[in-house]
This record gives sequence, structure tokens and C-alpha cells, in this order.
Amino acid sequence: MATDNPRVAAYPPKRIYERLVEFKNEQGLKSDSAAIIAILENYFFSSTPTTPSDTPSTTKRLDDLEGKFVACLRKSHFLGRLIKAYNRICKNLKLMHKQILS
Repeated sequence: MATDNPRVAAYPPKRIYERLVEFKNEQGLKSDSAAIIAILENYFFSSTPTTPSDTPSTTKRLDDLEGKFVACLRKSHFLGRLIKAYNRICKNLKLMHKQILS
């Protein structure tokens, strides 16, 4: 396809190219060129108007994080209750110890 845009060539290391391919697939882009333009737009202008902002992989990662966060909240609630129970037991033991000594 003919274009008036300037040509840019690059020879990225394999790990960077593999990540570029992942990005292209995540964003539903059809070419490396479109992916590179989206990345450069985002880098230089902090926006990617040609790509959807809510990709399936981002949504999955957010869902996973939300699940982990909820699990942490449940554990912290349980630990809070456990600490209260432990403190009550300690208080009762101290009272019993005082009663035994007196």
C-alpha cells in the first residue's frame, strides 16, 4: 500500500520482537507497522486512538488482581478476628494467674 508517511526500519532483539507480536495480537492489530505506530503514539502523546483500551488480556489481569485483592481482604479480616480472640485469651489467662497468686 502506498503512503506519504516516512519509512522507519528497525532490527529489534528477539525478546522485543516477541513482545511486539504479543502487543499486536492483544490490540487486534494486523501489522507490525500498526503496532509500532500505536506504541509510538502512546509513548509520545500518551494516547492510542487506533487501539481499544480494554483488551481481553488487560481485563483478565484486572480480574485476577481483583480476586487476589478480595482474598487478601478475607484473610486480613480473619486475622483481625484471630488477634482479638488471642488478646481475649491472654487477658483471661492474666486474670486467672492473678487469682491463683492471690
